[in-house]
Amino acid sequence: MAISHSVKPLPLGGAVVWFALSAIPFWLGLYLVLPLLVDSGTGIAAALCVAFLVPLSLLLLFSILVGRRESKGKGWTELRKRWRLESIKLSDLGWALLLLVVSLAGYLGLAGTAEWLQQNAGLVPPEALDLVQTPTTFFGFELLGNWWVLALHFGILLLNVLGEELWFRGILFPRQEAEHGKKAWLVHGLCYHAFHMFYPWGVLRLLPESLMYGWIAQRSGSSWPSVISHFLFNGLALIATISGILG
Repeated sequence: MAISHSVKPLPLGGAVVWFALSAIPFWLGLYLVLPLLVDSGTGIAAALCVAFLVPLSLLLLFSILVGRRESKGKGWTELRKRWRLESIKLSDLGWALLLLVVSLAGYLGLAGTAEWLQQNAGLVPPEALDLVQTPTTFFGFELLGNWWVLALHFGILLLNVLGEELWFRGILFPRQEAEHGKKAWLVHGLCYHAFHMFYPWGVLRLLPESLMYGWIAQRSGSSWPSVISHFLFNGLALIATISGILG
């Protein structure tokens, strides 16, 4: 377990602010921008891109800007070190596999909680969210025969994973670790879970994996496990895209 003494500690109050600020663009995109654009007649593809890609791009941009500032602009090697993405180790793959198993178990084992919360707590997803992927479309683009949509999906997947992982595990977690020491994984996991509250119907399903992201980040001392697991877990949706392209 690595304690990050070389970064400025991030107290709980500051963490709450940063995680809240990170979530606001996603709240606005999902609940305001996307429905507004769809209702105004904007094309589905354009509406989805604005609502989802802008928030993800902001996370990646801030990861680079803050990382460069805190690594004092000493180049790519120091930036990777600040993100805790130095040379990947065999143990990183083991931690990634464990995180993937927990994420899948939580998703499958607690999948029914999402429906229960929708029916009993009124936490219903916005209708426009269903437009992200259907059996025949992805981000509003027709799938059948269009292999370029697979490239689009892959690009969005990379932006999603890199934006979240470089920001949360690469930038914020080391600062939380410097502040909270051995309890950092719990503080980080709960903060990361709260970040996802723009998906309130998934609050129960997401809790195990949110905590596990923090625990493995601390135990491994690396951001690689979460990057790999996040990519593999979210990348499962590529199967549906390929199926739709093949018809």
